[in-house]
Amino acid sequence: MIKTYALILIALSILLTFYSLIIIPAKSQRRQLSFIKDKLKPGVKIITHSGIAGTVILVLDKTLIVEQRDGLKVEILKLSVKALDE
Repeated sequence: MIKTYALILIALSILLTFYSLIIIPAKSQRRQLSFIKDKLKPGVKIITHSGIAGTVILVLDKTLIVEQRDGLKVEILKLSVKALDE
C-alpha cells in the first residue's frame, strides 16, 4: 500500500517538474512571439536572432523587408525576429 502511494507521488512530482520546466516556458515564449508578430508593421525597428538590426519597410505573408543602414534592404523570415528595438 505504501509502495503504491510512493509511486504515485514520484510520478506526480516528475509530471509537475516536466510541466514547470518545459510547458510553462514554451507558453511564455509563444506568447512573446505572438506579441512581436502583432506589432510588426512598416517603420518598426527590429533585431533578429542573427543580430541584424533594421527598420521594417514591408510586411509580407511569411517574410519582412528590412532596411539597414545606407539603404541596404534585406528579406528575412518573420520567425527570425527576436525583439523590437524601442
